[in-house]
Amino acid sequence: MSLSRHRGATVAAVAAALALTLAACGGGDSEPDADTLRIGSVGGWLEDHLEEAGLLEDLPYDVEFVDVAGAGAYGSLSAGQIDVGVWGFDANGSQSISEGSSSRIIALIGSDPEADPHRGVINLYTSAESGISSIDDLAGTTIGVNWGEGTTADVVMHAALDEAGISPDDLTLNYFSDASGSTAFLSRQVDGFVTSLNGALVEDIQENGTQPIYYANQASSVAYVIASRDDVIEDESRFDMVSDFVSRITEYYDWRGEEANLDSFTQAVMAEQSTSEDYATVVAENIGPAVQVLEFSDENVGRFQEDLDNLLDWGLVDAPVAAEDLIDDTFADAIVAARD
Repeated sequence: MSLSRHRGATVAAVAAALALTLAACGGGDSEPDADTLRIGSVGGWLEDHLEEAGLLEDLPYDVEFVDVAGAGAYGSLSAGQIDVGVWGFDANGSQSISEGSSSRIIALIGSDPEADPHRGVINLYTSAESGISSIDDLAGTTIGVNWGEGTTADVVMHAALDEAGISPDDLTLNYFSDASGSTAFLSRQVDGFVTSLNGALVEDIQENGTQPIYYANQASSVAYVIASRDDVIEDESRFDMVSDFVSRITEYYDWRGEEANLDSFTQAVMAEQSTSEDYATVVAENIGPAVQVLEFSDENVGRFQEDLDNLLDWGLVDAPVAAEDLIDDTFADAIVAARD
């Protein structure tokens, strides 16, 4: 097994330039090593977590981890720069697939319908100074949204506004594509911020009274997805690699949700976020059990369709999106097998 990692803006920049021209062609010009699976994640968090969970041991193939930009994740996939990816459920990817992109969703990652919805990885936080104590107070405020328009954070934002009966026109939404969003919130240039829980935010919560007022699991039943591309899915020589990867991601989300693994999961968060153990523990306790890989049952696919219908209602996609057009369940058995 060999591990490598790309850092910096190169992948995002190339993906943005190539996505429009390559999406209809089903991939880019790059010829990957037949024994290497190229794995994308937003912010490059996945490698540290899989390693801490012991899920990079005894791999029968090589892996290359690629850091992709949130708004450009599906562009990187369609451009052939990665083979699979794990990232948030969003409007941008849903619309691009429905319009003919070669990308496909091969696993849904979300919450159990019986679980407490008041948790999530990506949530809406507001400062004590803002005077916002609930989503009903959002009119007339300025809220930052991480990663850009149509992303997972934007889905959470629009879900909160819809539940409160407030139009996006009734407040100011500032979209950020980099760390400047966190800086803007922590320096109180915006009243609230939709982002993932992290050490700096935990410190702000504990020291300054910042609070979450709306959670990702309230916004949608599916929070994340595993995505791949038609030519990868249909390549018999790569079937076992992708199937194994889906199984390992299923095991990973189950692993991090178990209380017995809290210390190890905390170490993964520390490595990812470069934060203290105390803050990382709070992050791990809150996000660990938030989601799991969902089996492709009629109920789960139906809940996903409701999420997609909401995107249209909120104006985040231009036309209805059918779950069956986005999903490829080729690796459904790998999800089940991971739990046997």
